[in-house]
Amino acid sequence: MAIQIKLSVILQALKLLENFGNKKVFQLVNKIGLNSFQGHSVESLIELFNEYNNSNSAQIPLEQLKNNLDQVFNIHEDSDKIGIKEFTIFHEEYPDQLRDLSSPPLILYYRGDKECLLENNSTAVIGSRNARPEIMELTEKYSSYLASNNKTIISGLAKGCDTAAHQGALKANGKTIAVLPCGLDDPSITPKENLTLAQEILSGGGCLVSEYPIHFKATNYTFVERDRIQSGLSQSVLIMQTTQDGGTMHTYKYAKDQNRIIACYGNNIDGEEFSGNREIIENQPDVIAVKSSKDLDKLFNNQSQTLF
Repeated sequence: MAIQIKLSVILQALKLLENFGNKKVFQLVNKIGLNSFQGHSVESLIELFNEYNNSNSAQIPLEQLKNNLDQVFNIHEDSDKIGIKEFTIFHEEYPDQLRDLSSPPLILYYRGDKECLLENNSTAVIGSRNARPEIMELTEKYSSYLASNNKTIISGLAKGCDTAAHQGALKANGKTIAVLPCGLDDPSITPKENLTLAQEILSGGGCLVSEYPIHFKATNYTFVERDRIQSGLSQSVLIMQTTQDGGTMHTYKYAKDQNRIIACYGNNIDGEEFSGNREIIENQPDVIAVKSSKDLDKLFNNQSQTLF
């Protein structure tokens, strides 16, 4: 009896084809029809795409797809062994707020408790990897305050502010989500020095999230790509320290495009290391300038607006 292929395996195999990104694969599935992807063996799936090729000028390389399917089968077997699960964008439990993105992840891999992904009560706390010591302390303090008031803290597990954000949530016995630019297996997690922190997040009932499969190593591109998921999963974004050209500004711009509530640390922000803070506060009329924990209360009184 032929083994039926999971939809997530098909989508990942298609994404591994050259020049096939999230949008192109999503459009392909919708063109053929989602129901047409159910209950396939490898042989019947290849036949489906062969029929597609016969009636379309844009061709799917079938030999490469077969090779990709073999590769993805192995990936999913390894994922199952360490408890990595996934939602596809067609799954009913896929986080609704991610559907608003201009290029939503086709597959969202997660490790840990999925419930914190679905609560719609999250704040992304982000900032420089080289933050000042006092900003690190405030990041942890503010994250603890938010977590103690039932906010799930989202960050990226990077050095600096991300680390302080996750640690603050854990100290308050709150939930925290780390959005990663790599696979969720221990050898792929970056930075290596935060592997213990990742394990503490899981032990604390939190979650690790990525759109990349197991064994996938981070690249400069994937660091930027994951930023849209950080803000996308959040109802609000708190920026602690950034220069005008810092990586944090990518998340800020995504949050702005996604109509998320934006808060930005605004106390004693002279100096080049806060040039991004000043730009945000000066040019974003609705930004919440945070000078003390009291200003964070405004994040509890607002609901983010989705694009649609």
